[in-house]
Amino acid sequence: MKSAILSILLGISSITFAVQDATISAFSSSYKFESYKQYDEAIQALEKVYDVNSYEINLRLGWLQYLKGEYTASVKYYQKAIALQPKGIEAFLGITYPYSAMSNWNDLTNTYETIVKLDSKNQIANYRLGEIYFNRGEFSKAESYVAICNAYFPFDYYSNVLMAQIKTKQGDISSAKKHYHKALLSNPDDVSILKALVKLQ
Repeated sequence: MKSAILSILLGISSITFAVQDATISAFSSSYKFESYKQYDEAIQALEKVYDVNSYEINLRLGWLQYLKGEYTASVKYYQKAIALQPKGIEAFLGITYPYSAMSNWNDLTNTYETIVKLDSKNQIANYRLGEIYFNRGEFSKAESYVAICNAYFPFDYYSNVLMAQIKTKQGDISSAKKHYHKALLSNPDDVSILKALVKLQ
């Protein structure tokens, strides 16, 4: 009796390992095809082992469909990944690419705000929200997000430039100059910053 049970367990283990090996092999092929920009083949490699309940496969297919330019399909796979792992920030970040490509600004903004709720210090989401609200002319809201980037990444070039632009719009020239100077420490030859500083004199 015990030997029969052991045989069954060993058989199940063998099947499990075979499935895992096939999935790993499919991912390996997929990465190889992607490196040559052969996106159809990269997708097909994963479709052979597709499992609707696999977070990893759905996440990867979301990325590959985005690279292929199939943005609606990309969103579909990313949404499946998000449903499987609701706290998986990488899937939320992933879905921002097709949303941006489709100029789907409302879903893009909502996605970044969801990321900030999950990870209040997330640099990418805070910076992008700062950018979005700056472009909408909502400077106070933009400042609140970029300030988080400045607090945790004080030497970051992009957030210092954006904060300088926000401060300029708010009429706080002294703070604008301070952030432009910090950005220049990262890129001393940045002509656009030098021109902006001249205008603030």
